Amino acid sequence: MLLQPQLPFWLIGTDGGLRAPLQMVDFLISPAERFDLIVDFSRMPMGTKVTLTNYPGTQVHYPGITGCGPEIAEIMQFQVTKPLSGGGDRTTPPEKLKLPAVAPIIPKLRTRRREWVVYQHQLFRTMTFNAVPYMAPSQDFIREGPIDIWEYINPNHEAHPMMSTSSTSRC
Repeated sequence: MLLQPQLPFWLIGTDGGLRAPLQMVDFLISPAERFDLIVDFSRMPMGTKVTLTNYPGTQVHYPGITGCGPEIAEIMQFQVTKPLSGGGDRTTPPEKLKLPAVAPIIPKLRTRRREWVVYQHQLFRTMTFNAVPYMAPSQDFIREGPIDIWEYINPNHEAHPMMSTSSTSRC
């Protein structure tokens, strides 16, 4: 078995928007989570294949049966087939990128705050939000325009991704 090259990459964005570039060699991502990455293949020889893989033992997430899905090792393969055109790479190196900062949202005195306790009563089974089953019809509606601050509290053994940035409500 041939070892493939381990390419560093740059994280430049998440669900919360753009961020200062951060060089990484691996990361943990959850279902429906988004990362914006830059990977530099320019130093790879023609014919190189680079495969994006899961951690060993990683299982596919199936709603309702977390941790019981099949193991999937390989996610995607990149093949270096053509040299850079136009005399080399003229892009800005990731470590020198100046990305626009996300403007912070400053809550006002009467900003509505919500607290959500995420609880899983049984290992690998459905979670509840404030004791309401996850799949239950929503009784919580937001208005367009005002700022809401939602805080998630997860006392469980298993991490669960949540939007962690402040934003204005959108319909």
